[in-house]
Amino acid sequence: PCSFYQAKEGVAFVGTITDVVDSNEKYGQPIKGKARKITIKVDEIFKGSLPNEVITSDDGFSCDNYPFKLGGTYL
Repeated sequence: PCSFYQAKEGVAFVGTITDVVDSNEKYGQPIKGKARKITIKVDEIFKGSLPNEVITSDDGFSCDNYPFKLGGTYL
């Protein structure tokens, strides 16, 4: 964790999951198979800069198959 906070790039925040939907696209591009589109309301930022809401997918580098749950709060 210390090396992450010392790195120049990256973000760290606490957010609440406000929407989870099945999707056949990722970042606007069609994909094979299915993914979940996850909307996160940013509650508190510890590092970096973010908008008030973040949209991600659970089939990628940072969130690969993580079991996000609607209403859950995550770091």
